[in-house]
Amino acid sequence: MTSMPAEAASSVTLPLNVPLMGVQEAANSRVPGEFARLDETRTFLGGLLSVKLTGTVTRAGHVSVKPAPEGDALIVSVPIRADFRAEPAGLGSLLARDFGGAATVSLRVAPYVTPEWEAGAKVTGDAVWTDPLSVELAQGVKISVQALVDGQVRAGLDRVAADVAKAVREGANLRTRAGTLWARAQQPWTLPTPDPAYARVTPRSLSVSPPRFTEGALKLTVGATFDLNAGLGRAPAVSPTPLPPLKVAAPPAPGVELSVPVRLPYPELSRAATRAAGGRTFALPVPLSPTLRVQQVTVTPQGGKLSAAVRVVVSGPLGLRVQATADVTGTPALDPSGRVVTLSGVTVTTRREGLTGRVIG
Repeated sequence: MTSMPAEAASSVTLPLNVPLMGVQEAANSRVPGEFARLDETRTFLGGLLSVKLTGTVTRAGHVSVKPAPEGDALIVSVPIRADFRAEPAGLGSLLARDFGGAATVSLRVAPYVTPEWEAGAKVTGDAVWTDPLSVELAQGVKISVQALVDGQVRAGLDRVAADVAKAVREGANLRTRAGTLWARAQQPWTLPTPDPAYARVTPRSLSVSPPRFTEGALKLTVGATFDLNAGLGRAPAVSPTPLPPLKVAAPPAPGVELSVPVRLPYPELSRAATRAAGGRTFALPVPLSPTLRVQQVTVTPQGGKLSAAVRVVVSGPLGLRVQATADVTGTPALDPSGRVVTLSGVTVTTRREGLTGRVIG
């Protein structure tokens, strides 16, 4: 007997907010302190002037993390500073010059999830020179900061972008983790009830919305549909279902809808009723005050009704011990609390085994 159709499905849709503080900390650890280093000699004026160039391009501040205007990516940016020295050969320090420049480097991190449960991020880097200083050593000899190290800076950005993308992909390991949780979710668990009982979740589908970024948080919505059922006794053996494709789309409005079909096998129901009734003794309101104890309850279906064959023993003074069976039939109904099943329209037929009508009532 079940209280609801077995195909009734449950669903849960949850909005999730993930703070971006951890992203900023991770970015601070991955963006290098040095982007470029220069130590070389270049010639100018057709080889007439040789200049030794030295210096570095380093971080000049903390990493900042903010959402892209479209909300589909994060912009990770950090200021950098270039400090160089140009020293013409043979002229000592007479024409030596210290010069520099400033830029802001940024990474655009756009995470993605595919239906095949692959999670990663598309990461692109860019550098914008906000102070592209240059130095003029002599007439016609002008050295630009950007021209000296822009290639090194962009190569460093490409390495950081590839490192971040790899870290996101390997750190997520989404398919393996989802498969483990999917298999674990299908394992039945024991309910804390007086009689053996179980509950089981059978997942059907999972969905996730495309991520959206706001100030301070990543927002996404996850949804799941599943079968949730419970029953008396041991859970029947069911083959686990494989991990389905992930639906990448905006799920419905947040909320929880639960439908719980309850399976009550008649043998288990009979054992539960026997245990519950067998622990009590009833005094009969007749002379000599005999007592009645239930020995066994056997529940069987009878059309749209339930029939319970209640086997009892009556004990009394002088070794009185007589058995009888009462056949109780009625229509089952669940009370508003959802905890008690009662029978309405009850009929009782007694099969006497040596008892008089007065003894059994």
